[in-house]
Amino acid sequence: MVVVEFGEHFDDAVQRAGRVAVAGGERRQAVVGAEKVGRAVHKDDEVIRVGLVHGGSVVMGGALRHNARLLVRGTPYCLGAAGGCQLLRECFMGKRRPPKELHPDNVPGLQGEAWRVFRIMSEFVEGFEKLAVIPPSVSIFGSARLPAEHPVCQQTREIAKRLSDAGFSVVSGGGPGVMEAANQGAYAGEKGLSVGLNIQLPHEQSSNQFQDISLEFRHFFSRKVMFVKYANAYVVMPGGFGTLDELAEILVLIQTGKSRKIPVILVGSDFWRGLLAWMEATMVAQGLIKAEDMQLMTLVDDADAVVAAILDFYEGREFAPSAEEERLLRQL
Repeated sequence: MVVVEFGEHFDDAVQRAGRVAVAGGERRQAVVGAEKVGRAVHKDDEVIRVGLVHGGSVVMGGALRHNARLLVRGTPYCLGAAGGCQLLRECFMGKRRPPKELHPDNVPGLQGEAWRVFRIMSEFVEGFEKLAVIPPSVSIFGSARLPAEHPVCQQTREIAKRLSDAGFSVVSGGGPGVMEAANQGAYAGEKGLSVGLNIQLPHEQSSNQFQDISLEFRHFFSRKVMFVKYANAYVVMPGGFGTLDELAEILVLIQTGKSRKIPVILVGSDFWRGLLAWMEATMVAQGLIKAEDMQLMTLVDDADAVVAAILDFYEGREFAPSAEEERLLRQL
């Protein structure tokens, strides 16, 4: 049995969440058991502790000992003490390719659902650590398919630059089209950072070059959390299914009280007016949403109106979440 102990770092506080025990046998085709996941990450000294349990007794704990063996399905893989913990940490965090023989994709029996937990966890951990330090930020959504010269992309660049000049970091999906325009505009700005949350897709998506902070995701759900957790406002440009999905997600989170109430700004009356009219005539009329839910969204047409709407919302209050808002964000 291999025992891997992790820790979780939220706002410089060490919180113990437990352990994961994952058992795999020589003839088993998948992981057969998993308990609670936990990590212990200290503010200035990240430590991963890996213990080897065999026959019910712990034969290795704390830092990896010299010539310790990580047993996977009964097959030994040597990891020397020097750099062993760091290697594992970087592999889990996606910063380094694991040795070919240690990669779960290449080891029969380690391809079950339980092992995906480590990949999912690494996306959350890296996102939390990198994005917690950014200034007030605005998440911008929009189509990946529009060319750079399209008027929507030109407008997005202008909006992002003005937001950056006003002191906001800009967070986009990190890909082409409107996402690249958002990063490019923020990159050209004076104060805010340009952040890209790229998603791995079999087609269409590739990371753009205008990013101060770039994160890579395999899973849409962990990526969505990063869009929401550190946002002070949302700007939604014209887009397709992905943009509508992101818009619906943030509206649901605000409507249900699972996230803080912040500006949701739709840019482009010609594009959004029909959807808003349908919501009023169908969803509100049939009692599927409340009339006041429509007030969660603000419709504008120019860059100045975007910045003004955000600054007006925060007039007289801090950009940082209140204690109650912080509690909500911790539950995302």
